[in-house]
Amino acid sequence: MNLIHRSRLAATTLALAIVVAPAAYAQQAPTPAPAPDTQAEQAAPAAQLEGELLSVDVETKTLVVRTRDGKVEQVRYNDDTKVTGADSGLAGLTNADGTRVAVKFKGTRAERVASEIAVQTRS
Repeated sequence: MNLIHRSRLAATTLALAIVVAPAAYAQQAPTPAPAPDTQAEQAAPAAQLEGELLSVDVETKTLVVRTRDGKVEQVRYNDDTKVTGADSGLAGLTNADGTRVAVKFKGTRAERVASEIAVQTRS
């Protein structure tokens, strides 16, 4: 009889563990998903375009570049954008119309933001 009692106790303990374990697991805090900006940055690799700087709009922080194949492209910039080859950094871009630039950016179309703008010196 002692063996029957032990078997019932083991079966009851096992059944209780099967019922309680999933409920305890479900109460664990879920792992938060990365912020949308972080996902976009990870998904969008850096790209580059080169061409003639046509204009710079300081109010909208946008520059317009005509590429070698004649396409006119817009890229936004921000205070974190690194500028090389222009006097006074971002402020120097306003006097650089007509010069050749190489723009590294992330994002697509209207969401493109320059990470680096290299202004080629005039010969």
